[in-house]
Amino acid sequence: MYCSFAVHYYVAKEGEALIVACPLYPQAGFQIDWYVTQTNESIPAREGERRYSSRDMLKFLPTLVEDAENYTCIQQSNNSRESALVNVKIYPKQAGCVTPNDLIYRFPNELSTIYCPNLDTYNNSGDIQWFQNCKPLRDAKYFSRKDFLLIIGATEADSGNYTCHFVHNEKGTIYPVTATVEFKFKERRTSLHPKIKIPPNNAVEKVKLGAPVAISCSACFGTGPQEIAILKWLVDDTIIHSFKDSRFHEYPEEMLSASNQLSCMNNTLKITRVEDNDFSSEFQCVAINQHGWTAHYITLKKKESYGKIYDAYVVYPRNDKISTDGANSMEYFVHKILPDVLESKCGYNLCIYGRDLLPGEDAASAVEMSIHKSRRQMIILDHQVMHCEEFAYEQELALHSAMIQNDSKVIVIEMEGAGDYSGLRESLRHIIKRQGTIKWKEDHVADKRSLNSKFWKQIRCQMPLRKTFGGLHCNQSWINPGAQKPHTSKNLGQLLMHTGGGENEFHMPSHPLVKWFLWFSFDLMLSSLNKKRKHLGFSLIVDTKALPEIALGIPSHHVGS
Repeated sequence: MYCSFAVHYYVAKEGEALIVACPLYPQAGFQIDWYVTQTNESIPAREGERRYSSRDMLKFLPTLVEDAENYTCIQQSNNSRESALVNVKIYPKQAGCVTPNDLIYRFPNELSTIYCPNLDTYNNSGDIQWFQNCKPLRDAKYFSRKDFLLIIGATEADSGNYTCHFVHNEKGTIYPVTATVEFKFKERRTSLHPKIKIPPNNAVEKVKLGAPVAISCSACFGTGPQEIAILKWLVDDTIIHSFKDSRFHEYPEEMLSASNQLSCMNNTLKITRVEDNDFSSEFQCVAINQHGWTAHYITLKKKESYGKIYDAYVVYPRNDKISTDGANSMEYFVHKILPDVLESKCGYNLCIYGRDLLPGEDAASAVEMSIHKSRRQMIILDHQVMHCEEFAYEQELALHSAMIQNDSKVIVIEMEGAGDYSGLRESLRHIIKRQGTIKWKEDHVADKRSLNSKFWKQIRCQMPLRKTFGGLHCNQSWINPGAQKPHTSKNLGQLLMHTGGGENEFHMPSHPLVKWFLWFSFDLMLSSLNKKRKHLGFSLIVDTKALPEIALGIPSHHVGS
């Protein structure tokens, strides 16, 4: 079998090292030979020769003008043969700052970073030196790192040709190598002094001794892609990775950025176990870019025990002026419809900013405390979401309470016309992907306060169970439309009857007549549901050993499928 490929081109200056790669993919057990194409002259594989082959590489140490030729590399075994053609062009040395057009690499420039081409092909044994239009770069705005040059605060004046100089070390002999890259400045972003959004400076994080804790830090660095953006945690002025076998770990997230939006980064500090000395330590979140640095300081305080007093904290994008005009407006929904249904009809206790919490000096701490005192975090999304700073702050606290501290659960409501959520935090997008959203649509308006509507059934399924029996009818539904899968008999049984002492559970009334009535009604209900279980997609199995003893001599039952 014989195969041939298109021509590959190499250009270089006279007197430099040049290493040419065979375009064929090298295979084990195959022999690779090099030839001068026109004369069919075999190129020896002897090290020390000025021009010699080294398997899939052809080396010129150094180049001469007469090396400009077409070369063929042939890879063959007993029953197959492949070849490829390589064209080499050598430019003679020229006086002054002259770079032939063929020797200039043109790449799309991302940000203000210029890469030195083909560096990995050579055995570089020294530092790379950079030149702009043949002049060495000495200004502090240029940073040379490994194989690239970074220009800090680039402007139109920085456009031009940049040449990297390095050396190739061949068995102790040094040969120069140069490569020239064209850079064209394009304004794609703005960079600002870093601003930390959360946590507030000098914040106090209340934690439990011996428990794990996670503290999120979020900072913004400007708009669009950023050249330098660093977000780090320090403990007593020591960076996290300096601790060996540490209880401290940081988890940075990838920066979210777009050409016309803020570029922000999040980094979470996780402490696997809080110890006594942590309460005297100083924790710093530090944001750094080319404009400088910003640090926020956090201390830990032993957490005071308190109970949950709210069933849900409502997180919503709000306007400065609360309006009740329009049945579908955010303010009308939050301040009128939600309280009318969930509080007046269902007996829940909501915490709503603007009603229970008023703007003031201590608003931030009041919001944080109220979120911690809520069993659910009700996040409402609409088209204003991406432009509301208060919503972003409260959302951070709510997600921190639900996902990291595991202190509550999240309910996501989507208003009509909410739009795309690609710019939301990754953790909120994960919740939406996992459990979906409960959608408030125009068809809810006609009967918006009916507890039998699909919307309110889904809301009540995700709200906490009421402690009193009177709240049972309002809070429970046999099937949760918002869940990913139907209830199994096990978790449905747990939904129907809780007998423990948790704060989200109700207790059987103690009077024996009430017990008998409840059991009788419960038994009839289960029998009816079991007759329809094929249509419902589940069967009910309730072990009455887990239920309270029934008075008046009513025997225990076992209801099976």
